[in-house]
Amino acid sequence: MKRQAPKKIKDTIAIVLIFAIPFASSLFGETGLLGGLGMRAAELSAMLSMPEAGVTVMMDQVRSVVEEYSADPGYQPDDYVSPADDSGESLLGLSDIERAEATIPPENRGPIETAQYASHGHGDNYFDYGAGSIRNATNYSNSEMQKAADGALPFNIAINSKEPQVLIMHTHSTESYDPYDAGFYDIDYPTRSTDITQNINAVGKEITDTLNSLGINTIHATEYHDYPSYNNAYSRSALTTQSYLDKYPSIKIVLDIHRDGIQREDGTRIKPTAIIDGKKAAQIMIICGADDGSMDLPNFRENLKFAVKLQDSAESLYPGFTRPLYLAYRHYNQDLTTGSLLVEVGAESSTLAEAKYSGQLVARSLADTLKNQR
Repeated sequence: MKRQAPKKIKDTIAIVLIFAIPFASSLFGETGLLGGLGMRAAELSAMLSMPEAGVTVMMDQVRSVVEEYSADPGYQPDDYVSPADDSGESLLGLSDIERAEATIPPENRGPIETAQYASHGHGDNYFDYGAGSIRNATNYSNSEMQKAADGALPFNIAINSKEPQVLIMHTHSTESYDPYDAGFYDIDYPTRSTDITQNINAVGKEITDTLNSLGINTIHATEYHDYPSYNNAYSRSALTTQSYLDKYPSIKIVLDIHRDGIQREDGTRIKPTAIIDGKKAAQIMIICGADDGSMDLPNFRENLKFAVKLQDSAESLYPGFTRPLYLAYRHYNQDLTTGSLLVEVGAESSTLAEAKYSGQLVARSLADTLKNQR
């Protein structure tokens, strides 16, 4: 049994973390190398009072960020960003502004820039498919990937089935959103939460409930994979996903629902937003992994067939809703089915209400794709 650190030393570490972590989070943001350390200082302080915690927790977070930073899509997109249409005060959320101004001191306010990403990218690494656009970050040619995307879905979904057809899950289960639609954020407010009603799980529930209401039998996995340790989250989510596939072999589709983190070097957070039927929706980005020959994704072209058709449905039904589909050398457990994709719903600067609305739109887009069995 390891000896516990003396109380004086642990208290000193706790005090350092309380001041250091918010500073690191505000300086680098969640998408920076130290961004993953931006969790509640109070939670870390509490952990330090437990046996064998403290330094272990801190180092585990450091290792996890270094390990998964290069694998997460928290990059700055290079396609053109235009200001979103914020005309009409009804869209500005005045009550949110009032509450934010009352609770966030001026010195703690970081800027949020609401923007709508172009749904179609331009350049040699983009190609169109239907109403959507694909950003090809692989060494495969656009023509080769376009040809691979053609053809029918690699699975058949039974509508109104008694058996589950779709699994909604979350590798980064604690990802959360900004509490206010105010145009600025609290630099000390954590971008992760263990409250299932406030984090990405709430978006997953909207997708699940909407799909079920549309006759697509769907189940929602709410297990946490990035808490208390962010390290190896994808390894843990792979085990969870496989357990559901074993229990429900009828599942054909697995959607790993995330939210992005987009922040400029000056600390400005970008809020990807589209106005759909007069309401603010968090723009989505579908990510499809590709195999570079060493990633154990032999069937990634089948996932791509599904990805481009889902993108086509989403952009056809809701113009401006999607950012270009990201095709890249990523794994994301997409070897487990031929209908495995990762979907980013908004960013940390989006509100939960906007993200939940987008969850409904994602579900309707998926139902459109499946009912047409394109």
